[in-house]
Amino acid sequence: MHKLSGKWALVTGASSGIGADIARQLAAAGCHLILTARRKDRLDALKQELQANHAVNVETISNDLSKPSGPQDLCNTVARLNVPVSVLVNNAGIGLNGQFAELKLSAQMALIQLNITSLTELTHRFIAPMKARQEGWVLNVASLYAFNLGVGYAVYAASKHYVLNLSESLNYEMKPHGVQVTALCPGATRTEFFEVAGQGSNPFMEMALMDSAKVAKIGVQGMLQGKPYVVAGLANAAMAQTVKFVPKSIQAMISAQIAK
Repeated sequence: MHKLSGKWALVTGASSGIGADIARQLAAAGCHLILTARRKDRLDALKQELQANHAVNVETISNDLSKPSGPQDLCNTVARLNVPVSVLVNNAGIGLNGQFAELKLSAQMALIQLNITSLTELTHRFIAPMKARQEGWVLNVASLYAFNLGVGYAVYAASKHYVLNLSESLNYEMKPHGVQVTALCPGATRTEFFEVAGQGSNPFMEMALMDSAKVAKIGVQGMLQGKPYVVAGLANAAMAQTVKFVPKSIQAMISAQIAK
């Protein structure tokens, strides 16, 4: 990972979970960091940790990407730092557990803003300078749901289908210009995701949980290898490949059970 040494990376959703662990991976590689999320206290705690353990500079920005103004506000603040962003990690995202017709529309629209619209805007704003410099990396955090139906997580699963397709397409589009674009597709991971999504304890999910640090390492390695996407975990990778042969009715039944 020596190729990242001295570069600047912007990591969204960096206050906990996969985002925080991706920041740790990048800092260990010598990458300077701009960390953003809503919870400034957690960002500042992570900043202190990273600067104590690694010879890197760390900036923190409190920002809410679930608001339409969020991406522009973030870009304005990053511009004032006057550093070239060579690595963009679009990790910020939320899930909503429940039936589509019963979940609040406002909450589902905020999910689309965060998981799709803000991700797309940030990618566009930062990838153009990368292309001009003929160097850059983008890591978009998708999900195993990108390969499967999402009964009980319909809008979330649809958003991750989008992230995967966008990332794969941009990988081929940008590779001739020295820019790598990768989608990281985790399965169930030990983070705050399910609590925030409103899903209770699920014995099946508890058994399948991966450590977020392991997921982050797989994602950064896949990005540096220029893969269009990488699935975290051998069992999850096998599932992503075999699900295409499973009838939709069976997919729906399984995903509904997982979402309970």
